[in-house]
This record gives sequence, C-alpha cells and structure tokens, in this order.
Amino acid sequence: MELNELKNIYDENFWGPRRGNWNYSSAKIILPMIFKCYKPNSIIDVGCGIGTWLSAALELGIENLQGIDCNEISEDFLLVPRKYISIDNLETHKNKNNIKYDLAISVEVAEHLDNSASGHFIKMLTSYSKVIIFSAGIPYQEGEHHINCQPPQFWHDIFAKYEYACFDFRNELMNMWEKINPCYAQNVLLYVHKDFIDIFKKHFSMTNKPIFYYHPHYVNQIVDANKNIIDYLISEKDTVINALNKQIDDLKTIIEKNNLLIEKIAWWIPIKNFRNKFRTKFKIEDQTRPDQTRPDQTRPNFYTIIFYIYNNTKYQKIQPMQHYGIAA
Repeated sequence: MELNELKNIYDENFWGPRRGNWNYSSAKIILPMIFKCYKPNSIIDVGCGIGTWLSAALELGIENLQGIDCNEISEDFLLVPRKYISIDNLETHKNKNNIKYDLAISVEVAEHLDNSASGHFIKMLTSYSKVIIFSAGIPYQEGEHHINCQPPQFWHDIFAKYEYACFDFRNELMNMWEKINPCYAQNVLLYVHKDFIDIFKKHFSMTNKPIFYYHPHYVNQIVDANKNIIDYLISEKDTVINALNKQIDDLKTIIEKNNLLIEKIAWWIPIKNFRNKFRTKFKIEDQTRPDQTRPDQTRPNFYTIIFYIYNNTKYQKIQPMQHYGIAA
C-alpha cells in the first residue's frame, strides 16, 4: 500500500481525542517490567502512532528515542515532540544506516500491513535491536484496517529465522487485565536474540509455541455482536452434529476402501520387506478412530461446531469441514 493511502487511514480521526490514553498507561506498566532486568539507553518504536510508548519511555528516563510512523499527525495529537518521529511507509521501510537501539518496540502494527510485507517487517525490526517488544492482532480481532491478523506462532516462526527466542509474560499482564489495554494483555511478547537470552531467562518464560487465546474483552465483543447467530447455532446443534458425524463416517469408508485396495496390491509383492514398505507408504491412518489419550477429541465437540458454523455463515452455506478440532 502506498504511503498516501496509509495516511488517509491513520489520521486524527483514527486516534480520536483520547484514544492514546489506554496505550500510554499500559506502556507505563509494561516497560518497567522489562526494565527490571534490562534497562535500555535507547529505544525505537516502529509504528509509534501518536507516541504513547515513546512518551512513557521518556518519563521513565530514556532520552535517546526514535519513532517511525506512516502519518504526519497534527502536533496537537502527539504525546512527544515532532522531532522524535519520522515518517515512512512501514511496509517498505529499511534501516538504511544500520542504526542500533537497545530496545525496539512494535505493538499492534503488523496486522495493519499487507501479508506480503510480513517477512520484511520482522527482518527490519531485527535490524534495529536484539531485544524487541512485539504484539500483533490475532484472527477475528476487530479493528480499523486489520488485514493481516495472524496467530502468535506465525510471527514467532519468522523471528526464529533470525535466531530470536520468544519470552511470554502475558500471564502477569492478564492478572492486571483491567489496567492493561486488552490487545496488549492478549498479544504482547518479548523477542530476544540468542546473544541476550541469558539476561531474561530468570525473569520470563521462554517458549517455542506462544499460545493463542482471547482476552475477555474480545470474547464479550464477539458474543454481543453475534448473539443471534449463537442462538441459532445452539438451536441447530443436533442437526449439525449429525451432519458432521456423517462426514466422519463417509471418510472412514473411503479410508477402509483405500486400505483394502492397498492390501490387494501388496499381496502381489513377493519380497516381505518391499511389501511392508509399500503398505507403510500408501496406507492411510484412520484419524477418526478414538484416541485413548484424548477421548474428548473423537468427535467434534459443541464449541468446535459453533466455531465451524459461525465461520461458514458468512458464505450463506456450510462448506466441507477441514478440521475436526480447534488447537488449544
């Protein structure tokens, strides 16, 4: 997207007269949590908006600050002097002078950028710092121009290519969920280059699989916005369960026929070792059979069905179901 198009989206109307207040107060809580074990002398905020995080950092004693955003918002809306913020297209921005900062911040920005820019954006962040506070909107998170909402694992895997580990401290934020902006409590993670991992190990939990969950604020939004749909789904749950179970039974029949054919062909292979390899390669495992370790996953549960139908009601007809469970 061109810079002029981005400017038209994230203007003064986007921020409103008080929109930055919650972001600012959240930053005043989150930054000291990081500073307890790592006190930076310089910070860059990529996608800084009106400067909420920069303002919080300035009040916490950090004077070497830089913000980058796509819009020249009126000085009256900014929480820091204009000199701290430069303007550029975040989808194409590069660290041309290879400037380094002790800490980089990019919170609730990446979901606003085109998916094709995702890899470049993370690479650009890593070029600025080895310690990065990062958050991005997750699927179904409502917001202005949310075109690239991804689960945390999506961003984790890109960071991992540049040898950054993920530290998750959202449990602490959720304990303060009334004080923290819901999108931060739900999404914010700390990415640290391997050279700095030891600094943070004693203070935060390192993970290779950052969990994906919804803050109560967003759950209530979804429920309130879709109450009629949910009521309909509850009333039709038995019909849907039967339809899904029929799909499972049809799939089992296909698997049985396939495996029977494989057995007939394997009978003609004279060498036992080759015969077994052939079976292993072409037989389909019946994943619809009960899993004794997870008996609750043998058939679609009610919440899976609710989620499935809700997605498909957008298209006015039920589409073939691709998955029988939802990852935790």
